[in-house]
Amino acid sequence: TNIVKREAWEDLPWTVGDHHGGEESDSGEHKTPLPTLLMWAYTHEDDVIDAHVKAALVDSAKLLPYCDNGEGRHCSLLIAADDTRYAEPTIDLLHRHYPQEVFNSSSYSSSSSSSSSPSLSSSLSKLGSFNASIICNSKAKRVLDWHPRSWTKEKKNNNNNSTTISSSSSSSHGLASEANEDGSIDYYLPNDFKLQEDAKGMEGAWVRFKVHGWDHDTKCPDRRISSSGSSSKPIVVIPTSFDATHRDLEYHIGTGKTFDPSDVVVIVINHFGNGQSFSPEHEHTHTNRHREKKNNRQADRQNLRYPSAVRYPDNVRAQKMVLDALGVSEIDLLYGFSMGAMQAFHWGAMFPSKVKRIAAVCGAAKTGNTNKIFLQSLKHAVMASKGWDAHSSRFTGTDKEHDTVIRAFARIYAGWGVSSELYELEAFRDLGFESLEDFSVRSYEGGFIHANVNNLMAQLDTWLHGNVAHADDKFDGDLEKALKAIEAPVAMMPCTTDRYFLSKSVEEQEYQMLEKALYRPIVSIHGHRAGDPSRKGLEAEFAFIKQTVEELWNL
Repeated sequence: TNIVKREAWEDLPWTVGDHHGGEESDSGEHKTPLPTLLMWAYTHEDDVIDAHVKAALVDSAKLLPYCDNGEGRHCSLLIAADDTRYAEPTIDLLHRHYPQEVFNSSSYSSSSSSSSSPSLSSSLSKLGSFNASIICNSKAKRVLDWHPRSWTKEKKNNNNNSTTISSSSSSSHGLASEANEDGSIDYYLPNDFKLQEDAKGMEGAWVRFKVHGWDHDTKCPDRRISSSGSSSKPIVVIPTSFDATHRDLEYHIGTGKTFDPSDVVVIVINHFGNGQSFSPEHEHTHTNRHREKKNNRQADRQNLRYPSAVRYPDNVRAQKMVLDALGVSEIDLLYGFSMGAMQAFHWGAMFPSKVKRIAAVCGAAKTGNTNKIFLQSLKHAVMASKGWDAHSSRFTGTDKEHDTVIRAFARIYAGWGVSSELYELEAFRDLGFESLEDFSVRSYEGGFIHANVNNLMAQLDTWLHGNVAHADDKFDGDLEKALKAIEAPVAMMPCTTDRYFLSKSVEEQEYQMLEKALYRPIVSIHGHRAGDPSRKGLEAEFAFIKQTVEELWNL
């Protein structure tokens, strides 16, 4: 991308021509310091040098899953700063950087002097579903272990404006005073936050979330989202699924997608263990070089310990604290896929008056025995690896040992993640894969190769113990009693070939036990992946889920 010289770095952000909005200069003209189009894709010249050196030294085997043709010949890596536009869609970026007057004005640039020129707002409305950013540096960061400079971070540090919240202070809980670079926000839990099973609690923990469609600037998270009043947008909450983050679920959010931020406020909340909210990788005694470093305040915390047992009710209670801090008293629709769906069932049972609708995609209220066999096979593969330390119950292996166990992990996942029909019919060829091996390497190994092993193990443990019957003592371990406590209508969308959450079990248990339910199975050979239709070849599944959610809105 555009290279910024060392001597010009300190001058960022550069100011540009005349704009409507902002303060007037002595001559009466409006001059506003706004980022230029050039700045939306830039990097420090030293970062370019660093990236080339790291690329020359990286193990070629590590590049294979990322090669453009899958044959190890070409690997494209985009080098860009973290605060370039890669993290946000075009319209969101313009809304954040340009004053509203400029955004709606017909004279939005120095070259647009004609009163007949279209406004930014009207011009960008034509983007429709293409409102996306094409620039992303995450691949370069992960493959090369490369971490670019940020002029915004450096200026904050120079001005002593960065925020540090100490884990030793019981009064340090609440919303962070600044958002992270991608617009996500951290909520710090009180140090006395209690867990369902681990008596030692979760001192120093936080929950990370991101809001879409919020009328307020996400850089000021102290402002509350009102969920009451006739003029308020409906509130949608999306808990994350296994090894997914708030970024991975954004394919559902946007114009023409499942949730349009112009119509609803969408709050995507990361569950514990996924690397965004508090996770094993944040324990200071277990530094993992496979972790993607982030510009956040976790580095300032000391003596963090990830608990031995984190359950779904722990996640839900922490998420409720986030919503309370935002002023959200009621969830209009709770959408969850896989582990997200399990969290949604727990939400409905634990706080029935707070949830008006639930969409549960490829998930259930309880982890079934077939599902447990799958999860246990993954755990035992890690525990049998050379890098596993039984004393600390942590993976402490080398890079090579990490890659070896992750490849084994991914191969097990490949055997369960899609249906046997997909393999036998070789439908993976229709998805752009040349062979069974190509599909296994690029679609599964490539998806996990840079994951933190301890994060994966923590998430597996939460998933393995999922059972809404144990969400509260008042249910006495009775699944039907817990499900009948849910007041919201639940749209259940299991996939007919899912090998984790069996559609027959969902129909015979959840559907029969719930007071209000829609049973809308996804007919697909893509198995569990049908519920996460972000990939090529899943357009029909995406449309079906979107249609079912629209049906749920009418209930």
